[in-house]
Amino acid sequence: MEVVGIYLFACFYFYLPAAMANIGANIAKFIPLFKSIKKPIDFGLKINGNRIIGDHKNLGGFLFGTLFGFGFGIFKTIYLDKLISDQYLLVQIDEKTSILLYLIMSFFALFGDVFKSILKRTLNRDPHSPWIPFDEMDHSVFAMLAASSIVSISLKDVLTVVMMFIVLHLASNVIGYLLKIKNVPY
Repeated sequence: MEVVGIYLFACFYFYLPAAMANIGANIAKFIPLFKSIKKPIDFGLKINGNRIIGDHKNLGGFLFGTLFGFGFGIFKTIYLDKLISDQYLLVQIDEKTSILLYLIMSFFALFGDVFKSILKRTLNRDPHSPWIPFDEMDHSVFAMLAASSIVSISLKDVLTVVMMFIVLHLASNVIGYLLKIKNVPY
């Protein structure tokens, strides 16, 4: 059982910078510089008369989220990784590769969210309607697939992270709703 716990922690710890990118995109609205970058990611473009995404996904959030995840990845690589035993690291890589990895994972976590939003609109789903489990897995699927092109991680590692973050995302949404931070539990 201890080995399973170590493996789950290693998967969680590996993915943290990409998760922070996802969080960063949401807190960008509180950072004056990034709050002011309100240009929608879809630049107002339409397909069949409908916006591709809408105003709720903007360049400020995407940029800050990517930088926030990347910054956390640098902090993790330079400081946190040195404080824990190697058994808690999913992969053993040098600092330069690690920092590049977390920049790419942060970008693709947010790109996955944008891609899912485009798909949602293409299927005529309301931008804020629940789409479980796709709303919870977009960031982790894209980030982990991008990671797998840079470092050697297995399909088991990818699926473990995706499943873990589906559960964590759903749980955090419910907790946020119960604490009255969110208006909906999804």
